[in-house]
Order: sequence, then structure tokens, then C-alpha cells
Amino acid sequence: YAARVLGVESFAKLVARKVMLPHLSRDPKFVRMFVEEARLAGNIESAHVVATLDLGRDEHEGLYQVMELVLGASLRQLLDASESPLPRLAALNILAELARGLADAHAARGDGGAPLGLVHRDVSPHNVLVGVDGRTRLSDFGVARAAASAAATESGELKGKLAYSAPEQLRGEVADERSDVFALGVVCWEVLAGARLFTAENPLALVDMMVRRPIPRLDQVRPGRDGSLADLCESMLVRERSAR
Repeated sequence: YAARVLGVESFAKLVARKVMLPHLSRDPKFVRMFVEEARLAGNIESAHVVATLDLGRDEHEGLYQVMELVLGASLRQLLDASESPLPRLAALNILAELARGLADAHAARGDGGAPLGLVHRDVSPHNVLVGVDGRTRLSDFGVARAAASAAATESGELKGKLAYSAPEQLRGEVADERSDVFALGVVCWEVLAGARLFTAENPLALVDMMVRRPIPRLDQVRPGRDGSLADLCESMLVRERSAR
């Protein structure tokens, strides 16, 4: 929801108010995830990550997060509305700012200065917001994980959107920063190609495609794209994470 923070002397600021759906607010697991999201995201300082400003509790709706209000559209909406790839310079600007935000999230530190080892685990066009101010921001750390977090995902539990998951996540292994890099590679490929990278009729076929079949180079699908961009995408989409 859009909301307004009120202060003294007629101070007012528009923000976003994020609440859980009623049936989720009764599930202790989702409550823990909601609190963990706010705790982790609140440590990220970046112009390219949606800022989390506060965590509160309402006597009627329960827990809520206060976040930066971004007026604009998701990258998914922009891609779906476009009949061809986005203009090259606009696409590169969006992707560069997304990469900057992800790097800032990976570099986030706690109050004591120790690295959090934060992994987003759900980098996808749905979670990238492009504001009318021209700035791109990474959002939704609802399934993010910190290396030292007590609420870390158990091995074998897959979170995030399947078509943007790294091979190691599909195998049930714990994700790390390189897993986010793979997801970023999928987003980059799709934005520059103007098409989906991994599509299939059912989840099993999709996983088989992502794990076994050759990944086409960007310049094979879009011959007009220069080789350096194709090389960049290819380096992020290496299936073996140690080489990514």
C-alpha cells in the first residue's frame, strides 16, 4: 500500500507499507521470513536497492514493513509490454544499475561491521523496479539468506522463481553469491534478447533444459548484439559455479 509518514510541523513523506496476506500472517514460518527480510534488507545501503525503513506491528494487521515508495514499473512489465528488445542504451543502463544494487546487497554488513554474506536468491525481472525517475532498484528480499542467519533455508528447499534459479539451487544445494550471478545472467540475456531464455511445458522439462541442454549465446539469438555482451552473459551462465 502507499502510505504517509507524519511528523511534527506538518512533515509528511510518502512510503510503501508492505503487509502479509492474512492467511500467511498466521503461519510462523512466513512470519519469520517477513521479519528476516526486514532485518537483512535494512542493512543494505544502495541507491539501487529498494530501501527498507522500518518494521512495525499493527494491532489489526500485524507486522508490516515501511519501505521506499517507487513509482514506476517492474522490469517484467516493461519486457512484456515491449514487442522487441528494449532500446540498447536503456537496457544497458537498467542492467548496470541492477548489477550495482546486487553487488551492494552482497557487500552489506551488520551493525558490528561483519559481512552478512547476503544472498538474494530471487533475482528476476519481477523483482526489479524501474522508477519514473530513471533509476533501477532491486526489490523483494523475502527469500534472501544471510550466511549466519538462524532462519537460513534448509538444504534441499528451493526458493525463488524456477526459470531464474542456478543449477546448484535446482540440485538442492545452498545458494551463494554466485547463484545470484547466474540469475543476473538470465535477466541480462532476456533483456538483451527480448525473449525468455528457459521455457518449457512443465517444471520437469524446464529443469532438464536448465541443467542439461546447451545455453544459446546471445549473439546467436540476436546477431546484432556485439560479442562482448554475449561473452558477458555466457560468463554468468556457466553451470559450474566454481567457474562462474
